[in-house]
Parts: sequence; structure tokens; C-alpha cells
Amino acid sequence: MEESVTPPSVVDEQESDEFWQGHLEKYKAFQGSSREYCKQNGLKYGRFYRFKQKLGFTKGRSPYRKAFVEIKAVESSIEKEPKVKVFSRQPSLPDPKWVAQFLKELLGQ
Repeated sequence: MEESVTPPSVVDEQESDEFWQGHLEKYKAFQGSSREYCKQNGLKYGRFYRFKQKLGFTKGRSPYRKAFVEIKAVESSIEKEPKVKVFSRQPSLPDPKWVAQFLKELLGQ
């Protein structure tokens, strides 16, 4: 099995700032993700990302650009102050008459 080896001239070119500057300028207008751009242009994503950071192309482009959906605030139909029942944390005590009757029977009186 024969391994493909990239010629030195291509490797040197792909390590130059000018090479990546051109690709990063084209990428700014690209509508897909950086991975999609690399795949379409035969670039290694790791190198693309490294030069993207090195040359300062990391700001101003959201990775969620294609997923943006504009929303508008509308008046809510939910009550402004929901009705909430407040429960006491103290347990309710049994009826005193029931306690008296229980004790009488317990003690046999």
C-alpha cells in the first residue's frame, strides 16, 4: 500500500500567512461552517483553525449564523402575578379532643 506524500512546495505554501489570508478572506463570505469550507477546499481543519486564530479572524463571525431566527416580544397571556398557595412549614396538630380521647384509651382510663 502506497502512502501519499504532500510535496514540500505545497506544504510550504500551506504554512504561509498569505495562503491562509486568502482563504480566510474567502471564508468570510462563505455561508457554511468552517469545517464545510475546509472540506470543499481540500484544507486541513486544524491548520485552518490555527491560522484563523493567528491572523485574527476569530471575531465577528458567529458559528450559529445559519441558525439565527429573529424573535419579537409580544404581550404575554400569562398572569402578571401568579396565584401561589403558601403552606406553613409547621405540621398541623391533631384535634385536642381526639388527643384526649386517644390518651384515655391508651392509658385505660
